[in-house]
Amino acid sequence: METVAKLRAAGCLYTLINHKRDRDPAFSVNSVSWEMLLGTYDLMSYLIRDLGHTKIGFIGGGTPTYHADRFAGYQIGLKSNNIPEKDEYIIRGLVGHEEDGYKAMKRLLALREPPTAVFADTDVKAIGAIKAAHDAGLEVPADISIAGFDDLPGVEFSTPPLSTVKIPYYDMGRQAVEMLFSRISIGKDVVGVTLKSSLLVRQSCSEPGQRNR
Repeated sequence: METVAKLRAAGCLYTLINHKRDRDPAFSVNSVSWEMLLGTYDLMSYLIRDLGHTKIGFIGGGTPTYHADRFAGYQIGLKSNNIPEKDEYIIRGLVGHEEDGYKAMKRLLALREPPTAVFADTDVKAIGAIKAAHDAGLEVPADISIAGFDDLPGVEFSTPPLSTVKIPYYDMGRQAVEMLFSRISIGKDVVGVTLKSSLLVRQSCSEPGQRNR
């Protein structure tokens, strides 16, 4: 990475916060990274094994690096539970605005057999998806479950509070500072660390068919 090379050449002490450790050897030291696959897999396991969903849609961006792990977690979750991946349930290539999530959910709801749960790879798109479901006269999660990714501030106050995968922003900042102090103290590079994303269960997901029970 050009920036890292410049820091090293200038003799600067640094720590990085990034999400690309596994993709670039420059991030193997002095770096706090986070992974996205395991948290997504936990979410899929929750939807499938705990709640009983088998028809799960995906709303996501198309950026090869940043969103690839989230989509991979969705795919692995399906495959490990012997659930076929359906092209009509997958909408990708979105920019990332709330309106993108809204329009994508409208497309999913228009299917002859729409999904009973939807994973949006950002909270912003998930909020748009919830609005589309409400505008279609559906209740979340009684009629359809919706989950996001990021745990952005305020999503716990959405209607309903959003189940999501949390990126450990606070812990990343804390560990980056601690790593920098260690780097200064020992006078050499510090081995990088990767923090795990984690599932946050709130009220936007439930077992399928709750309205009729």
